[in-house]
Amino acid sequence: MSFAGTREDDENQSDLVGELGFHEKLVEGLPKLQQNCKIQRAASDCERAELILSLLINSTVGPEPKPPYTHNSLANGMAGLSFFLYFPGPMYAFATLDTNHDNVVQMSEVWKNIPIETGDGTLLVENGFFEVLDGNFKDGNVTRTDMYEYMRSLILVRDVVRDMDLVNPYAPTPKCLISARRVLEGAKLPRPKLGYWTKLICIFFIFTGALASHFFFCAPPPKEDREYY
Repeated sequence: MSFAGTREDDENQSDLVGELGFHEKLVEGLPKLQQNCKIQRAASDCERAELILSLLINSTVGPEPKPPYTHNSLANGMAGLSFFLYFPGPMYAFATLDTNHDNVVQMSEVWKNIPIETGDGTLLVENGFFEVLDGNFKDGNVTRTDMYEYMRSLILVRDVVRDMDLVNPYAPTPKCLISARRVLEGAKLPRPKLGYWTKLICIFFIFTGALASHFFFCAPPPKEDREYY
């Protein structure tokens, strides 16, 4: 019975998203960040990174979430790390959230448009991370610059707690910081597919144009030419 119970526990742990006991790693990462960050990075980035890490520490106190989730996956989702760095990543993150195309991202858009697979937006909103994402003005409108600054600080947190990255924890920090710059320009999302009637009208004009071209440029030769041949 003991052997069966141990085997069942091992199988349950293998199905977990992330690893258990992640709160302690976050706690251990804070003094590392405080000691080394400002030597290498801008003070504002480091202060923001300390705030993000402190929020993560406070939000992972207590028992682990209901399996298959862990404090590890919860921290990833609350900070939006997988969303901003990988899915959809820096190039598409802003455009994905800015659903009304007004060049700012609001709390309601974050709430609705970060998928559960990469960190449900409710986690980021409800646990205080939107206020950090909102930049210095705290006006509820996140610009591309605000998002870039948040991503820089989030990458610095990832630098001291690598296991927070559930996709590619061994990616070099300088490479991640360079990649984050893409959010400033981004890329336009693909245009929506044409509707049924729009397609039908396009086909009509293409067909009409083809007939007109055939009539004007492919007319039969004059009668005398036909007789000559």
